[in-house]
Amino acid sequence: MLSRLGRWARPRLAVPVWSSGVGLARTLIALGTLGTLVTTDPRALMSPLADGVIPPVCGGPAQFGLWCVAPDLAVGRWLSVAVLVLAAGGWRPRWTAVPHWYVAWSVVVNVPLIDGGDQISAVLTLLLLPICLTDPRRWHWSSYDRPAPAAPGTGQVLARVSLLLIQIQMAGLYLQASVAKLGVREWADGTAMYYWSRHPTFGSPPWLRPAMDVLTSSPAGVAALTWGSMALEFALAVAILLGPGPRRALLCCGLVFHCFIALHMGLVSFYAAMAGGLLLALLPVGHHLRWPAAVVAALRRVTASPAGPAVVLYDGDCGFCARSIGFVRDRLRPEAAGEIDFAPWQSCDLPVYGLTPDRVRHAVHLLRPDGGVLSGAAVFAQLAGRCRSGWPVVGRVMAGPPGSWAAGAGYRLVATHRHRLPGGTAACAVSDS
Repeated sequence: MLSRLGRWARPRLAVPVWSSGVGLARTLIALGTLGTLVTTDPRALMSPLADGVIPPVCGGPAQFGLWCVAPDLAVGRWLSVAVLVLAAGGWRPRWTAVPHWYVAWSVVVNVPLIDGGDQISAVLTLLLLPICLTDPRRWHWSSYDRPAPAAPGTGQVLARVSLLLIQIQMAGLYLQASVAKLGVREWADGTAMYYWSRHPTFGSPPWLRPAMDVLTSSPAGVAALTWGSMALEFALAVAILLGPGPRRALLCCGLVFHCFIALHMGLVSFYAAMAGGLLLALLPVGHHLRWPAAVVAALRRVTASPAGPAVVLYDGDCGFCARSIGFVRDRLRPEAAGEIDFAPWQSCDLPVYGLTPDRVRHAVHLLRPDGGVLSGAAVFAQLAGRCRSGWPVVGRVMAGPPGSWAAGAGYRLVATHRHRLPGGTAACAVSDS
């Protein structure tokens, strides 16, 4: 049984947790707390309590909170803002993780006027500590492009267990939210949203009131809003047990659901915390977002020097790939040799080029000085055009249909079986995914 468990766990532990998806979640959590501190006057946050006590609350462990340690409220506020800006920006997760948690915890224990989002942020930043403290990246938007070890290390196991605890925490939160409503008569009979939307203090804002009045004026509308909310919360509770497709759909539904709550009640910080938790719980492990890489690539195109050489990225761990690159390099014309550099992708900072390890592992890539990127057979078509003898003719044939179709099919065939070709080893093998 333990052997079967090991076979099940090993491929899952082999996937690095550190990704831009986790980075986006950290950013949202930090922005929620940051928005509260920037937009709220410290004197309002520290309003006197009903028993006459003047905050910050500094009894017991709370005495070590930032708001009690800082000489005055303004210093505590701006120190918190500085930490949260660094955490939200994604710089050095390993260095900013503990300060981020400390700020979130200090808000919960020192500030009397908090909401559920602040409490969730404190819990999530605590559970994120093993992930962030083992994160070797400079920015949490970057991809983790280090070669996979033969067996997952202690840091990777700790990070994976931490992510599992976050998933369980979010599932428990939604399960409690959905099941607890069954004990309230208005939620059980499907009328809660009627009273909630029309409440003079907590009801819909003026701009949303006409639409909500229409929806809640009919029994079917108010029942759909009330029971639909409960059903979605229960579905989000069990989502971690589902496959990638349903989890992705429920992630989108959950984000829209909390956006509606933020618009309806003005709980923006609560939305940021819950959105971050949903991303951590439901995004595939190691999922990288495309838009940070696209932004980096666009900036690189703007700032790229036209005089810089093109760069060919290949798999440095694959002997067949290295031999193929050597074959091309030996046949380049002298004037072309200075215009093209060759580098194994393992030694490059891939996010700078808008690339990920999964993408470059399956095909050779050509990074042009203008920021353009070619891959696969199109790269060899370009390289053939820079070679001696009759290779430029081959390049022209490969550059357009129908030659490009045949070249593409041939390249994919060779790439799939490259570990069986001369110079190939097990390190050359790639999956079909």
